[in-house]
Amino acid sequence: MLELHRINSRIFYIKYCLIAFTVLFALTGLSLVIIGTTINEVFVEFSYFLENEYFAPAVFLYSVGLVVFAISIIGVVGALKENSCIITSYGILLGIVFILQIAIGMSANILMQGTISAELKERLSLIMTRYKMVPDYRVHADALQQAISCCGIYNPNDWMTLNDGSTPASCCAKLDAYGTCSSFYQRGCLEVLELIVNEVTNVLSASAFILAFMQLAGMCFALYLGRALRTQKLAKQYRRWTLSNQLLTESTVFGTEKNSFPELNK
Repeated sequence: MLELHRINSRIFYIKYCLIAFTVLFALTGLSLVIIGTTINEVFVEFSYFLENEYFAPAVFLYSVGLVVFAISIIGVVGALKENSCIITSYGILLGIVFILQIAIGMSANILMQGTISAELKERLSLIMTRYKMVPDYRVHADALQQAISCCGIYNPNDWMTLNDGSTPASCCAKLDAYGTCSSFYQRGCLEVLELIVNEVTNVLSASAFILAFMQLAGMCFALYLGRALRTQKLAKQYRRWTLSNQLLTESTVFGTEKNSFPELNK
C-alpha cells in the first residue's frame, strides 16, 4: 500500500512536469516554424544568386517545427489521460525529432561550408560580365548592390574589367551637390553575401541544436513517466490479486470453521 502511494505521488509530479515541458515544446515548435520561415525569406531575397539546395535546411526546420507542435498535442493528451502507451509513443517521436534536428544542424553547416563561396563567385561573375547584354541580370545585380550596399565581386574595381570600365549607378554610395556620384560602396558583394549566409547558417544550426537537446530532456521525461505508469498498473494489479486471494482464503477458512462447528449453521 505504501509502495503504491509512493508511485502515485511520483507519477503526479512527473505528469505535470511533462505537461509543462510539452507546452514548452509546442512553443519551440512554433519557434522553429518562425526561424525556418525567416531564414527562408532571407534566402528567397537572394535566390537568384543561390542554388535551391541551400534552401533545404530552412524548409526542413520549418517542417520539423510543425511536426513538433503536432507531437506536443499527443504528449499533453497522453499525460492528462495517464496513458503509458501514448506517452511512450510521444517519447519515441521526440527521439526521432531530436535525431532529425541534429541532422538539420549538421547538414546546414556542411552545406554552407562547402562550395558556396566558389558558387557565389561564379554566379556573380556571370551576371556582372553580361550586365549590359542581359536585362534580367542587370535588374538583379542592381537590386543586390542597393539592398546590401556592395559593389562588384570584391570591390568597385571589378567593374573595370567586367563591364567595359563603367560602374553602375547602383554602386553609388553618395551623390554630390550636382547629382553626380562622389563615392562608391567599397565592400564587394561576395563578402557581404558570404557574411549573410554564414550568419543565417549559424542561427539555423544553433536553433536546431539547442531545441533538439530540450526535446531530448522531454523524451527522457516521457519515457520515465511511461515506465512509472506501467509500474503503477502492475502494482495495482498485484494489489488486486493479493486482495482477491486474501478474500478467497478468508472465505475458505470461514467455510471450514462452519463445517467444524455445526452449531454455527443453526
